[in-house]
Amino acid sequence: MIRKLLHRVTNNWVQKLVALCLAIVGWYVISISDTSVSQRSLRVPVTLEGLSESQTQSGAPDTVDVIVSGRSSSVNALRSENFRATLDLSNATGEYQERIIVVPPQDISLISVSPETAIGSVETISSKEVPVIVALENQTDRNSLFTSTTSVQSVRATGRESVLAQVASATAFINVTAGESSVTLFASDAAGQPVPEITLEPSATTVTLTGTPVLHSKTVALEVSEPDTATKVRVENFSLSQTTLLVASTREQLSALGNVTGIVEIPEDSEAGDYTLNVTPQLPEGVWALENVTAQVTLTAVNPLSTSQQESNNN
Repeated sequence: MIRKLLHRVTNNWVQKLVALCLAIVGWYVISISDTSVSQRSLRVPVTLEGLSESQTQSGAPDTVDVIVSGRSSSVNALRSENFRATLDLSNATGEYQERIIVVPPQDISLISVSPETAIGSVETISSKEVPVIVALENQTDRNSLFTSTTSVQSVRATGRESVLAQVASATAFINVTAGESSVTLFASDAAGQPVPEITLEPSATTVTLTGTPVLHSKTVALEVSEPDTATKVRVENFSLSQTTLLVASTREQLSALGNVTGIVEIPEDSEAGDYTLNVTPQLPEGVWALENVTAQVTLTAVNPLSTSQQESNNN
């Protein structure tokens, strides 16, 4: 019996000794790793607490960097979700400087937090009505004057009180093209510059642009022929108050316009005497006279005998 037991122990004793040594080494490595301490850094999201729905804040970081230590096996398994980082602003009004509280998992030591404190401000969210204005961009058409109308005349602007105080209007920036289009509104200050962090309700408006031709002026020569008269009077003297005429139209029409012809009409029942008569300029459609030109006409009576004698001579 004993001999058999000794045989089993001594049989392949080299291999058995090597196996025993490997088992001892493995146990030692496991025991060392389980009791060793290591450090690690992680980025942890920050949760805000203590703000009401009508409050907002600025200055709080979105995340903090933490350095922790603990058993290597536990530290290596850590994730950012295992931590809780909070910033309590329930007692903060206006400017604040508050510590960020980080709670690590059990058996994990917190070495440092960066940043450790948050510096910022807590403000109330407010609203106010502001007018809608239209800003025309890229106005290259110099021959038209555009007017605008909007589907809404005012909107409600909402934001932090300090920012909201800068808002003077809601501006619709639009390229100059006649017609109707939907345009997004932007909060603007008194100088027309955009103000960020402001929400507008409604956020868009329909803008209708209407173009009106821009009129230019030009002085042209006025040609007026002596008017015809009835048989009992004739024109003794004929003169114009001026020989030019100031007209208005689009730039294209004026560039093609040369001299203008005028007409003077003498009433059929006119007697001998001096008359001031209006000159009617013959203008193309879309061209308007900016001046009133008159003609000084002197009519003299015609001797009927002289007229009959002149007609006989003509015959």
